[in-house]
Amino acid sequence: MRVGIHSFAYNMSRESPVRRLFDTLENRGHEIVFLDTDKANRQGDSIIFPALPAGDKIDMFVSYLPSSDMNVLLHGNDEQSVPYFEQLEWLSARFPSPTPYESHLITNSKVAMAQLFIANELPMPRSYDGGDLAARNSVLSAIEKGQTIVFKPEFGGSGVGIVKVSSVREAQGIIDAYEESGENFLMQEYVHNQRIGDQTIDYRAIVVGDAVLAGIQRTTQPGEWRTNNSLGSKNTAHQFTPEQEADAVKALKLAKLGFGTVDIIMDAETGQHYICEINDGLDMSHLDKARPDLDLPGAITRLFEERFSPDEKGSANQQAFDAAQTPSSSPVVRTTASPVPKIAGPGNNNN
Repeated sequence: MRVGIHSFAYNMSRESPVRRLFDTLENRGHEIVFLDTDKANRQGDSIIFPALPAGDKIDMFVSYLPSSDMNVLLHGNDEQSVPYFEQLEWLSARFPSPTPYESHLITNSKVAMAQLFIANELPMPRSYDGGDLAARNSVLSAIEKGQTIVFKPEFGGSGVGIVKVSSVREAQGIIDAYEESGENFLMQEYVHNQRIGDQTIDYRAIVVGDAVLAGIQRTTQPGEWRTNNSLGSKNTAHQFTPEQEADAVKALKLAKLGFGTVDIIMDAETGQHYICEINDGLDMSHLDKARPDLDLPGAITRLFEERFSPDEKGSANQQAFDAAQTPSSSPVVRTTASPVPKIAGPGNNNN
């Protein structure tokens, strides 16, 4: 196959997830077409990459985010650059991908993810769109009655900007700050995760295609409640139940992803599991110590071969894959021209 890798050059010059996938694909005899995000140019209605001239074809492509800064993704680094999302939209309209444009819009918006999960009856903490005035009032009332609420910026990662609030005054201050900045946010009822002493636990499912390849338990540093790897969480192997695995696979399919990770929390009192979010990245750092035996680049490569090969089998598999991923209620997600969405109302808490 001719496989496009849509990323930035820095990822190809070091030991990185993209480089590991690149090497695996090459070792299995596939031709790699590197689509450098920094060197894309407009040519009429087309976007041209040095390695993909006008009229040239690839069998599929996979895209890896060059930045977590939404302004850069939407608008580019400067006036001359073609924004990442514009490149991704153009590529997705022409070539099949396990990481298409729509999936990135969903996974980069916590509000869009909340709406998608709620509409399709996946268990998740009760969620409220910060852009909705009635939702804000409901949250302030809940805090006044003793409920703890987690505030999350709509865009971003690594736990940045995520705060746990039990005070009406503090909550109102956060709402006012978001109002002043013009940024949207998500509010969720706090679930008391499972714990080991003063360390919080959550879980990450590694999903490729229709299967959970591995489960990871993430245990925070003492005193920290956010389980992000960037905050020093320790990763160990974990085994999910069949029900949890089914929900993880469903979440990834709803986001139209061929592979990715699904974060799951467990209520310490009820044992109920909740889907928190999905990630479309190739980050393998959390696997290296917890599951060094797992060949994730190899599993992803086999997925590409099964679903995107140019023969009839690959074409049929991709059509079935696309059909299976069509959600019952598609989320209204932002595009490069649309305003921030106000889409997630009160969710379900499956008690």
